[in-house]
Amino acid sequence: YYYMRQRAKWMRKHKLPMDKYQIISLGCNCLSRALPTQWGLKADRSHGEKSCVFDLNYNSLPAIIRFLENDFADYFDGPFRHNNLGWFTDKIWREYHHETDCFTMDDFMARYVPRINNFRELIKTDKKIFFIYNTHDWGDDTPENLHKLNQITKKMCPNSLLIINTEFEKYLSFSDNGARLIYSPLPYPKYRCSTPQLNRIYTNI
Repeated sequence: YYYMRQRAKWMRKHKLPMDKYQIISLGCNCLSRALPTQWGLKADRSHGEKSCVFDLNYNSLPAIIRFLENDFADYFDGPFRHNNLGWFTDKIWREYHHETDCFTMDDFMARYVPRINNFRELIKTDKKIFFIYNTHDWGDDTPENLHKLNQITKKMCPNSLLIINTEFEKYLSFSDNGARLIYSPLPYPKYRCSTPQLNRIYTNI
C-alpha cells in the first residue's frame, strides 16, 4: 500500500501524458509489459490496456524479428506441446507459462489471434510509440540482432523509439541510431522501483 501511494505521488508530479504515447512490448518476456506498468509509465488491463502478442511469453530475439518481418505468417506453425506449465514450441522457440488454462490448440489460438490483431492495431496509432525489449542471457541478443530489431521497428513505425531494458552490464556498450538503452537491475519484490530509480528511467526515456 505504501508503495502504491508513492508511485501515485510520483505520477502526479510528472503528469505523464499517457494519451500522447503508446508503450508496446516486444518481449523477450513479460517484464517488458510488467515493468513499465509497475513503474507507472503504462496503463494496466483494468484501465483498458489491451494485451498484445509479446506481452506474456518468452520469445527468442530471432523469433521476434521473424514475426515482425513476416507479419506473424507462421506464428502458429507447430508442433506445439502442452503440459501443466503451459505451451511450448521448439520450431521457432517460444514458451507460454501464462496459458495453463488453454487446454487445446483452439483455446490457444483463440487467445493469441486477438493479441496479434491488437498489436497490429496499436502500431497504427498516431501517438509516439515506445517499443520496449527486455534483454536475456541466452546468447542471441547480439549487437547484430538488436540493430536489426531497431531497423525493423523504425521501418514499421517511423514515429517510434526502441527502448532496450537490460539488467546485464555486458549490453551497456551497445549503441545504435535512435535506440535507447536503460540499465535497470530488476527491482524486487514485485518489480518495485524507488523514486530515484523512477526518475532515472523517466529521464532516460
